[in-house]
Amino acid sequence: MMDGDIYADSVELEGSTFTVRVALQKAKITDFDRTDLDEKFRGRRVVLVVPNESLRSVLERLLVHWGCVVDSYPRATEAIAGVRELSRKGDGYGYDVAIIDQYLPDLSGEGLVAGIRVADGNLDLPIILLTNIGALLGQANASLEHVMPLAKPIKQTRLAASLLKAFGLARNPTAQVESNSFKAWKEEKNTWKGLRIL
Repeated sequence: MMDGDIYADSVELEGSTFTVRVALQKAKITDFDRTDLDEKFRGRRVVLVVPNESLRSVLERLLVHWGCVVDSYPRATEAIAGVRELSRKGDGYGYDVAIIDQYLPDLSGEGLVAGIRVADGNLDLPIILLTNIGALLGQANASLEHVMPLAKPIKQTRLAASLLKAFGLARNPTAQVESNSFKAWKEEKNTWKGLRIL
């Protein structure tokens, strides 16, 4: 149907590797790509702590594309050490936001929230916590204040909205970064009749 190929290589007791190849057209540039996010985000310092190398690389490239200065780490202990080192440089070297995966190999995301804030010297540092379910966290622990959960898979519009909120730049940030094509899709979706799946 898509003129592609699917391959599977399997080794007993080791696992399987699936490869899918399809030819796709280059995506059209949307209004979202033309927003002034780079102007709003340029020079903002972000600490990114994500153990998955692929996700960390994609997020880092996107943040740099938007003009952010990014320090990224795969582990909590490395992140805390890096943040502590930066904070020793003095005023003007702190972070504007931390993006942390909830599931880290050496410390929980919630535990890292407190660790990074102490190392940065900013107990109100905004945190975007990447989670599989996007569930709201309890606020019983003071270290979890100013924490915004963001469900995976990460979408550009949701990440941009979370960053705008973290930087105090938008009351309803999601609405400001939605593209016209997305708005049109939502309007069209409201006209759809019930969908039956067998």
